[in-house]
Amino acid sequence: MVDTELPKAIKFVKMYLQSEPTPLIPLQAYAIGMQARFEKFLGNKEVSDQLKAEAKGLDPYFSRATGIPSPILFSPPDQMCHQHISFFMPF
Repeated sequence: MVDTELPKAIKFVKMYLQSEPTPLIPLQAYAIGMQARFEKFLGNKEVSDQLKAEAKGLDPYFSRATGIPSPILFSPPDQMCHQHISFFMPF
């Protein structure tokens, strides 16, 4: 299952990174970090290390946690942002 599903996940991460409008830098770093994790699971440690370095280069505060950065972080300070957050989140 790993050999069939992770390549699909990598393909969709690459599609996301090429989408328009261009994703915000922290979200790009998160997506590249996930791609690095997928490559590691596939046994491609060198590729994984390169992707981690790329993510860290994009965002020096790049987190290796599994949580996606909240959209609230990217809303302008003069606009109200509504987002449902569950207290049952693992992080």
